[in-house]
Amino acid sequence: MVKEVLRWRSPLPFAIPHSTTEDDWYNGMFIPKGTMCLPNLWQCHHDPATYGEDAASFNPGRFLDSCGKVTSGPAETRGEGHVTYGFGKRSCIGNQLANDSLFMFMATSLWALNFERLCDDQGKEIPLDTESFFDTGIVV
Repeated sequence: MVKEVLRWRSPLPFAIPHSTTEDDWYNGMFIPKGTMCLPNLWQCHHDPATYGEDAASFNPGRFLDSCGKVTSGPAETRGEGHVTYGFGKRSCIGNQLANDSLFMFMATSLWALNFERLCDDQGKEIPLDTESFFDTGIVV
């Protein structure tokens, strides 16, 4: 669940900017020394070539194998299943602490709370709205 939340709705749409230390060529494009590179995490996490045709959808089962065991996800994510914490040797050094904290938060929430769907005036369940989001915090 945590892997899919971090992939589907990353805390930030872009990674921390870096700059090139020398001239480089990438896919036929010249990148001069000192160029600021700003990785687009939103695009990385919603790429159908990496996450399948349902990349825009919330699917916690995306990181489970046929036996229900957690998989590592795409190879380029180094076992995380997402690139929320950055890339390569400059990725966040606190990613394990963050993952463990999120896991404990999720486990405690599942233990302590009752999650129920909202119902309309006639008592019918209201469909989940997975397109909207709150940028000012979580709503409980």
